Amino acid sequence: MLAAKVSRPPHPEPPLVFVGMENTDREYSVFNIEYDMDGEPVIPNPPTELNMNVPADIVDVEEFIADTISNVTGWCVFGFDYEEI
Repeated sequence: MLAAKVSRPPHPEPPLVFVGMENTDREYSVFNIEYDMDGEPVIPNPPTELNMNVPADIVDVEEFIADTISNVTGWCVFGFDYEEI
């Protein structure tokens, strides 16, 4: 009895990672958050400062931060300050 030779696909190449260009999150401190609230807030004492991670592939950091705050609190954001930490 002869054994059949099994053909296996070649191993995939590992992804290239360049030193200093790893795909890592950036951490930001967000403060002085002002909300667009008509009347009384649904959330008592909404946060006026927080820290958050922003994925490295995000180009518009301000838009990402504003969208994240709105998604978490349910309120639109008038403005905020931020800095990378």
